[in-house]
Amino acid sequence: MPYGFDKILSILSSIESLYKKLNISVVPCHNDPNPSNFLLTNQGLMLIDWEYSGNNDPAWDLAYLSIASKLNSHQDSLLLKFYDTNNQDTTLYNRFIVNKVLTQLWRFYWLRFQPLVENDMATKKEFINFSNEMYKNYENIIKSSEFINSCNILLKKTSNDLKKE
Repeated sequence: MPYGFDKILSILSSIESLYKKLNISVVPCHNDPNPSNFLLTNQGLMLIDWEYSGNNDPAWDLAYLSIASKLNSHQDSLLLKFYDTNNQDTTLYNRFIVNKVLTQLWRFYWLRFQPLVENDMATKKEFINFSNEMYKNYENIIKSSEFINSCNILLKKTSNDLKKE
């Protein structure tokens, strides 16, 4: 495992606690909307390969799509704008940023364990290299001011919501 990996559990525990306080409505999600799972047909765009589907925060799917598609910040803004056209979800952007961390970790774990399940899509070395790339992306996001600001905004929201009760 990469250096500093032991800090992840603490970060995940904090995010879990924060998300429980946010009381996010979960909805049916794909949970793996990477570009290779989209098909353009005569009937339009289709999303395939629903093996990881389940109820989740929709910000997960948006964050996963952004990470897997290597979208830039302008493209992220467009994605969120077209998803939430009425701008009604006040925490969507900040959950989207936090979910980028979670999706990177999920992808790290998934890639790291593929050689153990004898996935032959790539060599063991390639899976390790891909997973290390995901871990570096995770580290970059977790250190970013955007992530820290999003966490602080969500924490403030939960504090304000608790005061109202």
